[in-house]
Amino acid sequence: MTDNVYYGGGGEEIGGGYHGEFTPRVLKFVKNDLRFVPSDQLVVVAMHIPLTDTNSGELLQLLESGPQTGMTSSIRNDIINSIMKLKRKGKS
Repeated sequence: MTDNVYYGGGGEEIGGGYHGEFTPRVLKFVKNDLRFVPSDQLVVVAMHIPLTDTNSGELLQLLESGPQTGMTSSIRNDIINSIMKLKRKGKS
């Protein structure tokens, strides 16, 4: 489970409110944790704010070497199925 919810203060109308972000601390945790995961192991990442609403690039780079990654998020009250296909070196 990754913590990617941050409150900027104030409220939406003045540029504050909540936003999704993977901080350097969270990314460091994921990187260190992945060192102990076999390369053929399925990795599942859970988060509150969806990848499409965050700075997800660095997280996806950390996960790209594994064969499969499952992700789930739960911020919205509707159901959206998204499939993200990453281009990996030597893989389609």
